[in-house]
Amino acid sequence: MFALNRYSLAAADLSYNTLAIELAKAIHPAFMTYRDKERPKMCWKASTDLMHILVGSEGNLDPFDGYIIFSLLNETAGGGKLEQEIKEYKKIVDAKWELYHSDDLLDLGMTLWTAHWKYGEEEWLSTIKEGAFESLGINLHPPLTLFLPFANIKSQCLSRATVNSP
Repeated sequence: MFALNRYSLAAADLSYNTLAIELAKAIHPAFMTYRDKERPKMCWKASTDLMHILVGSEGNLDPFDGYIIFSLLNETAGGGKLEQEIKEYKKIVDAKWELYHSDDLLDLGMTLWTAHWKYGEEEWLSTIKEGAFESLGINLHPPLTLFLPFANIKSQCLSRATVNSP
C-alpha cells in the first residue's frame, strides 16, 4: 500500500493510490478484531484467503504503521476514504504509545521511520521517537538533529512528485 501511494505521487497518477485504498479496505477487517470496541485488537498474521487468523498476537508497531500508512493514503486521496479504519488504528495507538518500548534494533529503526512521516503533527510521535532514541542510547541536543535528514528526504520526494506532475 505504501509503495502504491509513493508511486502514485511520483507518477502524478492517483489511480495507484486508489488501488492502495481498495487494498486497505479489503484487508483491514481480516487483521482487526473488536473493531467496535473501545480498544480494538490486531492480529499479526491471517490466512492467504483472509478468512482465518493465524497468529492472534499484535505486533509492537503494527498499529502505529497502520495508522500512519492509512493516514498517508487518505491524505493523498484528499480525505474521506479511510476515516473509519484510521479511527480504529488511532484507538489502539492511543492505548499503546505511552507504554511503547523496544530493545529490538529493527523495531527501533522502523519506529523512527514511521514517526518521521507525521513528526510534529501529533504528540505521540515525538514521545515514541524520543523513546526509540533513548533505547538506542542516543541523546540528542537539539532534539531534531538526527530527524532532519528524514524530513529532507520527505520534502525531496514531495517536490519531485510536484515537479513531475503535468
